[in-house]
Amino acid sequence: MLEFGIVRSPGDSLSSRLASRLRQEAHVAGLVAAALAEIRKIYFATTKRTIRHDLAHAIELLKAIPTEADREKARVYMDGLAQLRSEWGQRSEVRKAETAETLTSHFRREALLRRETDHVRDIALG
Repeated sequence: MLEFGIVRSPGDSLSSRLASRLRQEAHVAGLVAAALAEIRKIYFATTKRTIRHDLAHAIELLKAIPTEADREKARVYMDGLAQLRSEWGQRSEVRKAETAETLTSHFRREALLRRETDHVRDIALG
């Protein structure tokens, strides 16, 4: 069969190609919807402990979404995850600094105690 100058087999009609294309688009739309649903789920389930992993997972899902218009639908959740990471990261950085300061003062106290102990022992041994 000749269709627009292209030789086609009898079973390859325009309607079957169109139906195939529509099935493919429906499949892609289903994958996009699943990715968006997963990003939303990640946003609501993330915790301070899991934020880094969750954000990385959400970014991978976002990369799999083919169109910019569909990616835009995930923007609010991605912004929220980034904000949570920023807030929780700042607090943990403050805690790390406090912990380092506490350890430093602890080591200083131990060093002073050792010096005092050594000094007392030197005096006792005479």
